[in-house]
Amino acid sequence: MTVTVREIHEYRVRRHIGRLTEAASSTDLLHAPAAAADLLDALYALTRFWRDQGADQYDTACQASDAGRVVGGLTHLRGQAVHHAVVAGNFADHVAEHYYDHFGSWVWYADAAGGGDIAAMYQSHVANREIMTTSIP
Repeated sequence: MTVTVREIHEYRVRRHIGRLTEAASSTDLLHAPAAAADLLDALYALTRFWRDQGADQYDTACQASDAGRVVGGLTHLRGQAVHHAVVAGNFADHVAEHYYDHFGSWVWYADAAGGGDIAAMYQSHVANREIMTTSIP
């Protein structure tokens, strides 16, 4: 059996989604932001691989659907986390107080620095949304 580079990247993303799912209900305040950062790193590696196969294909796919715009937005957040020391997830109560009977939930970082399409994707599809309600294709 041969394993491809793409399969490895996709496996890492799926594995880190599982870890983030577990972390979302943890009482350890470091667990969710660390798991979110690991997921963003794995997603970034996958998107770099995809981009290397053809930048136009990646950009077109990101623009084609809400799920693609979420991926584009999360890729932007990964860059923000690396270049501007941004913590990917914040613990807040503004989502939970509207939808749940418990206090607090992890939400994606609120502000998208920079400009351009990818920052706009982040702001409109990811920012301030609860981490586990953000769908990743």
